[in-house]
Amino acid sequence: MAGGRAAMGGNVVLELKYHILNGRLAQAKKLLAATQMSLEDTLDEDGNTALHWLAQALAEPEQEATQQEMLAFLLQNGAPKNLQNYLGETPLMLAVRLAILEPEKAKTLVEELLVKGRVDPGRADLVGETPLMEAAAASHEGIGRLLLEHRADPNAESSSGLTAMQLAEEHQADAFIQLLKSPVAARAAQEAKQEDAQGRSMEERQRLAELRREKQVGRYLRG
Repeated sequence: MAGGRAAMGGNVVLELKYHILNGRLAQAKKLLAATQMSLEDTLDEDGNTALHWLAQALAEPEQEATQQEMLAFLLQNGAPKNLQNYLGETPLMLAVRLAILEPEKAKTLVEELLVKGRVDPGRADLVGETPLMEAAAASHEGIGRLLLEHRADPNAESSSGLTAMQLAEEHQADAFIQLLKSPVAARAAQEAKQEDAQGRSMEERQRLAELRREKQVGRYLRG
C-alpha cells in the first residue's frame, strides 16, 4: 500500500485528476509544467495515483486524447507504476476490474501498461487477489491471455486459497478455463516458478554475504 505517502492537498491534485479522467492532455501538461508537482508523490484521498486515474477514465465516455497518449505522458513524468491504493489495487488491477465498462478499451490499456509500462502483472490486492484472478472471475479471456504472456502466475492463490482456475470454474468461464489449460498458461507457471526460485536464491546469497561481512567485522574488532 501507499504506506507513509500522504496525498497532496489543495485543488491542484483535483485539477490534474480531472484532466486525466477526461483525457485533457494539453491541460495536464500545462498544469504539471506550471506547478512542478511530482507524480511520484501525487495521490488522491483514496491513495490513487495518476495511473489509477487513467484506469478510472475507462468510465468516462469521451476523451480528448487517447489512452496511449496520456499513458506515455504520465510514464515520461514519473508516474508510479505499481503503487497500490488504499484497497491494495495497482493501476493494472483497477484497469482489469473496470474492464466490464469498456472491454476493448480496457484490454488496450492493460496491454499498454504491460508492454510500455512494464508493470507487475501479479501484484495482488489486500485480499491476495491478482489481476489474473479478476480477469478469470469476469471471463475476460483476452486480458487473461495478455497477463499470462507477461508472466502472470496462474497458480497464485488468494488469501482465501482461491486460484484463477477455481474462479473461472465458479463463474463458468469456459473459454478462460481452456486458456488456463493452454501452453501459454503452462509457460507462465514455469517462468513464475523459476523467478520465485531465483528470488529465493538471491535472498540466500545476500544472507550469506551479510554473514561473511559480520565475521570480517568480528575478526577486525578482535584485532
